[in-house]
Amino acid sequence: MCFESSNQNNNPSQKGRHLKLWQISHHMHCLIIGTCLTLSDLNKLGRKLKLRYKPDFPRDYQLHAFFVTEAENPSPPTRLVNQLLDKKSTRYIQRIKTLKDKNLLENEWERALHEGNIAGPFWALVSYSETPPELSERAYADVHMLSHINGASRRFDIREKNKTQIELEYLKNRLNYATNKHYERMAEKNHEIELLSSLKDEKNHAPTSKETPYTYDNIEKLKHELQQAKQRLKLEKERSKETHNSLTQSNKFLNDSLHQLKKENLELKKELHAGELFSFSQNNNKTVQLDLKNQCILYVGGRPQSVSRYQEIIASFNGKLIYHDGGVERSINQLEKSITQADTVVFPCDCVSHSAVKKVKKLCRQNCKKFEPLRSSGLGSLLAVLSSESRNSYENEL
Repeated sequence: MCFESSNQNNNPSQKGRHLKLWQISHHMHCLIIGTCLTLSDLNKLGRKLKLRYKPDFPRDYQLHAFFVTEAENPSPPTRLVNQLLDKKSTRYIQRIKTLKDKNLLENEWERALHEGNIAGPFWALVSYSETPPELSERAYADVHMLSHINGASRRFDIREKNKTQIELEYLKNRLNYATNKHYERMAEKNHEIELLSSLKDEKNHAPTSKETPYTYDNIEKLKHELQQAKQRLKLEKERSKETHNSLTQSNKFLNDSLHQLKKENLELKKELHAGELFSFSQNNNKTVQLDLKNQCILYVGGRPQSVSRYQEIIASFNGKLIYHDGGVERSINQLEKSITQADTVVFPCDCVSHSAVKKVKKLCRQNCKKFEPLRSSGLGSLLAVLSSESRNSYENEL
């Protein structure tokens, strides 16, 4: 559904002005507060205003609903929200004011979407009195649909993260158990060494008179047993050292895995809040959900561990994704068969070999297939390219 423009351009006195929050159409308020301010920002304002909350009801939702309702009027809470929005978006507001041409404003918004920098530019754009109504509504549609796309991806990511956390806890427990057993075994061996050393000292200081309880044969036998015991202890010590080294390497591997998981989790959060993923609008400003129309996408290169997640998300957009690792484990000669099955071929520039890229381009030209290089191996780059292709296809149909 499209709404009346948020910018009151019909009033000559507001030309070139930066509008206040209450001067903008109310249908924009929910998206402005939810996108341009963090929950931390809203909580600080809530403490400053000494707000009271309903028990057993989500506080974040109550904060959001309160400020959205207040935004219609120039009340003290609304003025505080307006000040915070202007403070966080100062440089974007100043930049927007220098753009007098409609095309320049559209290019500025496109750049913000591509860079994934939404909050500041969105507030600056919708609060600028000379922003064309259709551009304001397009920005509204882009940000609104971005939340739906991110929601679908986030639910899958949360399940994967929980599964990984359980596996990591299991491996940590196994490592702790093995480490404790190793230290117990080392303590036992040290105790045996002390006992044998004590026995050796007693033999060395034993009396040499005829009253000695040991005979020559007994002493030689004890010496032989002691040598054997030393050999066994030496072997046990070497095995224990090898076990310790193995456990140390396992611990390092688990720490590296944990670091990688945290890094991947951070990347996923960035993808969820980035503006690289967007839907597009029809001529009548109705937002169109991404629909791949049963296309088959061939993904060459990238990270194999992400493929199943990408396939599930592409399937949710009515598409199919097949994969080739670019020659790491699968033969590069198998590429031709995969390319003939695909409608579009994509490959991330940061995670694929040069030989694979050359092979892909050559085979795509021979088979008259489209190919698209991706800026990175992240999900955002893949969906940005597919969204762009879907938009172009839709515009061509029109």
